[in-house]
Amino acid sequence: MIKLDIDVTQAVAIRQVLYKEQELYTYDPTCVPPRIVGIREVIVTLDKQIEDTLKIQEMIDAFDENEFE
Repeated sequence: MIKLDIDVTQAVAIRQVLYKEQELYTYDPTCVPPRIVGIREVIVTLDKQIEDTLKIQEMIDAFDENEFE
């Protein structure tokens, strides 16, 4: 397994490139190359981690706004 330490902006850019690469292929699992299946799995993983990171940042921002009230 390979793990990368990237920020959310980099993750979004990589996700976009991967999405563009796979969008020409069907979603029928019987005729999609394994490489595309793998790319789609990475996209799902990135989506989850991007969403989690943005939720955490939103909570931090909300805390910071309320801290000084």
